[in-house]
Amino acid sequence: MPDLTPRPRTAVADANTLDLVISIVSWNTRDLLRKCLESLAAHCDENMRIAVFDNASSDGTPEMIRREFPAVALVETGKNLGFGRAHNLVADHFSDSAVLFLNPDTELVENAPARMLDVLARRPEVAAVSCRMIDGDGRVQPLGMQMLTSPWSEFLSAFLVSQRSMRWVKGLLPFHDPSVSGPVRKLYGGCLMVRREALDEVGWFDERFFMYGEDVDLCRRLEARGWKLYFLSSTKVVHLCGGASERAPGRFAVLMGCESIAKLMRKYYGALGHAVYVVTILGRAVVRLLIAAVVRLLRAVSGRPPNEELTNSIHKHLAMLRWALRLESPRIPQ
Repeated sequence: MPDLTPRPRTAVADANTLDLVISIVSWNTRDLLRKCLESLAAHCDENMRIAVFDNASSDGTPEMIRREFPAVALVETGKNLGFGRAHNLVADHFSDSAVLFLNPDTELVENAPARMLDVLARRPEVAAVSCRMIDGDGRVQPLGMQMLTSPWSEFLSAFLVSQRSMRWVKGLLPFHDPSVSGPVRKLYGGCLMVRREALDEVGWFDERFFMYGEDVDLCRRLEARGWKLYFLSSTKVVHLCGGASERAPGRFAVLMGCESIAKLMRKYYGALGHAVYVVTILGRAVVRLLIAAVVRLLRAVSGRPPNEELTNSIHKHLAMLRWALRLESPRIPQ
């Protein structure tokens, strides 16, 4: 079990001297990364440094950065290290007092990094801050349930929380309205600014997580040590979602999501928590596949072909079923 002993907070030496490095991990996301870097050049303060940690991309990403963005610090990792392990290289290359972990499939439309940095400057008790994430159509992405990720929360997510049921369960479960600024219990790694002091204290990202789960784990460790997490609704970043994972083969994102949350369950709740999570995923997959089979039969009887949403759901839950039965696991793309 990790050390969850709270530690007393100490004041920042001089909040007005906070500096920032923006860390981006790339793997075959050249075109998305180009737009991200262009937006950073247009909307960031000149004194903010940008670093790209490239996980052995084969699409010409390093060459593009050298040619078009010579001011960006490029670190070639030599192989696909994943999300957290590559971001942790910031600790070896930079000493800035704050780090913005930013996905390559994001674009700035205003100077969100400066506004987030201002939160850290004004609130020494806050370790991490994020802002509104909107998709390409301008829709605000939800923050998810604001409770510790546990076998219970995963059960609720699997059987009670969906896009259709969201409006009914929001009054019963702890959600945070993304139109309101304030303290939260979980932030996500697509756009996450963290105080260097806090990262050094809790140990940066846990490198057992290749992708997914490491951001939730970091937030949990920060909160356990007495740090606060803050969500800033007054600024935003466009997040196109899935830039690197969509380029991985097969159902990599689904399988890796299951694998990472399973590691999270084992880390905090032991073998029993891990087993409960696996059973939850198995039950969800069986229930959703049975429902999909009935819907598909009804559509066939009425002469309507399966729609894309139904087909995607079937493929997703088949992958989850195979993972739960130990028939398939995510293969790290190289």
